[in-house]
Amino acid sequence: MPDGLTIVLDPGHGGENLGLNYNGHVEKEMNLIVANAMKEELEKYDNVTVYLTNEDARDMSLKERAKYGKEMGADVLISLHFNMSEEHTQFGSEVWVPSKGLAYRQMRSLGDIFLEEFEGIGLHTRGVKTRLNDDGNDYYGIIRESQALGMNALLVEHCYADYKTDTPYIESKADLQKFGQLDARAVAKYYGLASTELGVDYSSYVKNGYYIPEEPVGSDYTGPVNAGIYLIDEGEYVLDEEYKTGADFLLTAREEESELTYYSYSLDGGETYTELFPWTGNESGMIIHIDEITQGDNLIAKIYNGHTVGSETNKLRFGEAVVENQETKEEQQVTDEEAEEETENLSLTESFIKNSKEANANYNKTVSALLATAVVIAFVIGVSLYVQKKQEKIKKTVGIFLGVCIFALGIVTGVRTYIINRADLAVKTVAETAEADKAKAETEESDTEEKEPVLLQSFLKEDELISKEDANVLLEQQKQTEIVYDIAEGYLRVETLQDVSRNQYDFNFLTEENGYKAYRDNAGISAIRGIDVSKFQGNIDWQAVKNSGMEFVIIRIGLRGYGSGELVIDERFYENLRNAQAAGLKTGVYFFSAAITTEEAVEEAEFVLKALEGYELSMPIVFDTEPITYDDARTDDLTPMELTDITVAFCERIRQSGYTPMIYANAKRLTTVLKLEKLTDYEFWYADYQDKPIYPYQYRMWQYTEKGSVPGIEGNVDINLYFQ
Repeated sequence: MPDGLTIVLDPGHGGENLGLNYNGHVEKEMNLIVANAMKEELEKYDNVTVYLTNEDARDMSLKERAKYGKEMGADVLISLHFNMSEEHTQFGSEVWVPSKGLAYRQMRSLGDIFLEEFEGIGLHTRGVKTRLNDDGNDYYGIIRESQALGMNALLVEHCYADYKTDTPYIESKADLQKFGQLDARAVAKYYGLASTELGVDYSSYVKNGYYIPEEPVGSDYTGPVNAGIYLIDEGEYVLDEEYKTGADFLLTAREEESELTYYSYSLDGGETYTELFPWTGNESGMIIHIDEITQGDNLIAKIYNGHTVGSETNKLRFGEAVVENQETKEEQQVTDEEAEEETENLSLTESFIKNSKEANANYNKTVSALLATAVVIAFVIGVSLYVQKKQEKIKKTVGIFLGVCIFALGIVTGVRTYIINRADLAVKTVAETAEADKAKAETEESDTEEKEPVLLQSFLKEDELISKEDANVLLEQQKQTEIVYDIAEGYLRVETLQDVSRNQYDFNFLTEENGYKAYRDNAGISAIRGIDVSKFQGNIDWQAVKNSGMEFVIIRIGLRGYGSGELVIDERFYENLRNAQAAGLKTGVYFFSAAITTEEAVEEAEFVLKALEGYELSMPIVFDTEPITYDDARTDDLTPMELTDITVAFCERIRQSGYTPMIYANAKRLTTVLKLEKLTDYEFWYADYQDKPIYPYQYRMWQYTEKGSVPGIEGNVDINLYFQ
């Protein structure tokens, strides 16, 4: 925790500048409520002083706000705001930070914690971002003006006041005060504050560590790369009667310059898109579910970065939907009409047959009666003729009558037989047709059942499908990180360096002997104990140092002035070197560098080599690269690559002369400043004052305390272990 921290809060807008004004939400009033609540909460932490730039929300320029912060001695100025989008379509929280230098690294890390707090209450995050104006400077005036005064600043956009997902967080004064409390906790975590009143201590909080950028970082106007969409193949997606189904898809994308923020999708090949949805996956991908995918859809997604720049994915085409065209409908109508006519004909025929059968019965009765009557008449006439012997004319008449009766009876019988046969044939034909139609319908129904289910994935190519297992493997691929401890900034989370060797030390074997640390493990690695000194240790009794158990010493040979740039020999170098060697200690040297070019680094190496003429060393020559935190230094604006090149230039010149080069730095310097993967040819001297270091990469020497006590030296001295 710092000895004392000064925070200046800047509630944005004021006077006639209302900021956003939407649906009853006035930003200048909202910002002031948040600022007062944040101030009240921060003042509950130990050793913290808080000021507000604009306590009554009056007109106040950005330059005036920054100047006030500088006058109050602010360690950081925090500008508080709320957001609104032009078309009322965006949502979430974001933080804007300086675009370059140490301020970028520090404020980005602080911005991460603000967003972690907001995400914790359910808000979506849009990332920590930068923006440049046309002159290549920071776009936001409060950041630009603060940077001009050498003061750190960031701008917090808590959420969007005009979007349905965010407005529930700003409905009341209590909601806004909650933001102030979250803001205060973010600051406390970053600076490792403790509060007796609140009963919390954030001194061990792990924050993200970043490199200083090589050049100013602007907005990311390039969309995500490798944007893709794939159907997750989970067996069968069965389409319903409307040719629809729900399905899961894997979205993939990579974004190196900012963060993945939103996605949307289109079912018509990109003609129209859905509203924005939050990207909730990792930096590689996420799984989404779409409720209704219709056969015939042309699915494409768009994935957006933190600056709302989108990239379209590939398209998934799900075949053609079965659509009945007009011709098909007309044919079906004809078929339906024919079937109806057949049914009608069948009904009429059956009715006719029924009537015919009834008529036939009546006919049979009539014919029988006629035959009986004819027989009786013929019998009577025959008897009469025989008895009375009528004339031949009467015989002839009776014969004609009988012939006519018989002929009529034959005609009626023939007509009856024809009608019945035709009716039977019609019934048989209609029945056979109906039976055939029924069988055909049953066959078609059977064929339809055999075609079910319709598989959605059958329309896609092999490379447009992905198994659930493979999707999960992809989603589990996170960037690997390490936790390291920095003397100045505490615990940092940094990205793992894949091409750098890791150390093999097992600090379970770390012990203590005679008040000093000692190390010897089962793998055969052990350590010797030693100190490093400069003129500040004064007159040293080197024999007493030797007798205390120290075996080596690294002596400062000189330095370059961090302001003047002059090369200076350490006042006690030769005295310390001769006396330490005389006492039987192994000796090496270190040079405190302030080079700002590779040429100056070579110059420093030449300076060291010249100073060593006539002397021999049994330990390395160390390049000491440290930041100047208490003053402005000529090295302040060096980028990581520039500093790395300077380091290489010094070490190579030393190596060419036959000595062993070594680099001295702490964890932050080795993981967020120097490009360690370019320094693998050199040994490292690592500074870490924990009981057990957690730095993962290879180093040869460990400076484990700056407050050691060694006989023969007045005051504190650095103590080290050299592994061999």
